[in-house]
Amino acid sequence: MSKLKGLLTFVFVAAGLGMLAPGALASGPEGPPTGPTTPPFTQCPAIGLDTSCQFLIDVTSTNPKVPPRILRDGSQAYYDGSDDVTVAVQNDSTAPLASIHVGVAGSGDGVFGFDGDGDCSSSISPQPEGCPFGAPEETTFGDGTDYYGPDNTFTIESTDGGTVDFTTPLQPGQYTYFTLEAPPYGTSLVAGEVNDTIATMLATTEGEGATGNTIAVPAPVEVTDTATLAGEHASEATGKVTYRVYGDANCTELAAQAGEKTVTNGAAEPSNPVGKSLATNHTYYWQATYTGDAKNSEAVSVCGDETMTFGTPPVTAGTVSTNLVASNGASGAQITVPPGTAVHDTVTVAGAPQSGRITYYVFSDSSCTTQIKTQVGGGVVNNGVFPASGSVTLPVGTYYFQAAYSGGGGLAAGRSLCGSEVLTVAVPPPPPPPNSSFTIASVVANPNGTITITFIPAQSGTATLVVTVPTASIASTSATAAKAKKSKKCKAGQVKIKGKCRPSTTVAGTTTANGTAGVPLTLTVHLSGKIKSLLKKGKTVHLVATLTYKSSLGGTATVNTFAVTIKGKRSSHHHHK
Repeated sequence: MSKLKGLLTFVFVAAGLGMLAPGALASGPEGPPTGPTTPPFTQCPAIGLDTSCQFLIDVTSTNPKVPPRILRDGSQAYYDGSDDVTVAVQNDSTAPLASIHVGVAGSGDGVFGFDGDGDCSSSISPQPEGCPFGAPEETTFGDGTDYYGPDNTFTIESTDGGTVDFTTPLQPGQYTYFTLEAPPYGTSLVAGEVNDTIATMLATTEGEGATGNTIAVPAPVEVTDTATLAGEHASEATGKVTYRVYGDANCTELAAQAGEKTVTNGAAEPSNPVGKSLATNHTYYWQATYTGDAKNSEAVSVCGDETMTFGTPPVTAGTVSTNLVASNGASGAQITVPPGTAVHDTVTVAGAPQSGRITYYVFSDSSCTTQIKTQVGGGVVNNGVFPASGSVTLPVGTYYFQAAYSGGGGLAAGRSLCGSEVLTVAVPPPPPPPNSSFTIASVVANPNGTITITFIPAQSGTATLVVTVPTASIASTSATAAKAKKSKKCKAGQVKIKGKCRPSTTVAGTTTANGTAGVPLTLTVHLSGKIKSLLKKGKTVHLVATLTYKSSLGGTATVNTFAVTIKGKRSSHHHHK
């Protein structure tokens, strides 16, 4: 027997109230781990105006009689306009999941009424990494291919219903995401069998109450919920609706039973009043379950569609701090590594969380909107400690890491600050050339015919000290030397002395020694006998000292040339002549 879907809506009634204030893909067995079932649902990346999934379809059983749990994150609105939603599907059952059916025949919801603003549409920013997921040559305006997510396609029956098919079946523990034109009411496991759907809409009707799907008041008050069916056979619907109130966003911690009520001609009786006996400073979540009948199958409303808050919930911000660690030993909030270096992220959440999940992301832009890795891993807390991300090896560029905490156990969801973790992958600069530089400490010229130079080398290497003197200074007195002139008949670098071409300079002494980096080195040159003879005669000799030092690592030698003047001292023996 084929079962057809209806649509339930809910109305909250609060007594005596004034007007109230209104990341990942699946691909075979190696797909991502199970994502969080408490808001935020980080199975989705940032899409349009949403930073994560607005809805999560959690498939918990392979039994078609057990509808998937549909949860909603109230902090995420429509990602575009007033009707587009981000949806994740998570397989928490024990068998692969090949498809799900979404939509309510005759509901008018238009869940598949595509108009060209899907997650991969050019009008949406940011888009998920990997767009388009449908074949570009098959994509036309409004055909739905730009609404695909990783590893899924659609089989559309009408604007109100169709099937989401998983190209590679979701294995137990895997998830993926896509976008739709309306909330995913009416989700079932068997393609073609359409279940009734419960969609929530709250209304406070007593006194000066207000309507809406969210109630927030300073103190507990009595609240009632009303459900109605809509759909192809909703006007004939019978059966029962059971109302429950939960203390958690996962609708697993029962806070109050609000009664089982009869459905007649598609309308359910209001729930029992609930609220005054509940604790203040807390948020509560309403949910309704419909039994179904011969033409309308059983269904459960979306957890998170209806909430009531009394006072201020005792929630502490889950402050997220992170640190990058590279395989080459580098670590910190901002690191630079060479290409080929594996890097992973680590996280700490303030407040000693005992529940919740961390999910890691990598972006290519400083606003953290363009993901280059849809999923870098994550995991649940273990004794206050979260697992590190998976390692990634990225090409040359700059990348921004971010970690998102799902919240739990009295801690609000949190996300590390975009830009607080920056990885730069860059080709390292070439090593600096060998340093042959040195620092002169002293130069001593002795009338006895020696020149001593002390210097400090920057690196170990070899030093050579060469002292030269004009040839004319040796061949004659200073006066005679002054008369020596270059001759056109002499080669370059020669002078004519006493009618003969001679080298313009003569080496007066040289020495070589090895130096050690940072250690003073002293070189002493003993000048030639001709120079010493001039000095003994009391002559003043002008010399040129050239110190050359070359690092043992190679490179260009450093040369320092300076003038040295020695004034001779006439010997007493010479004086008495």
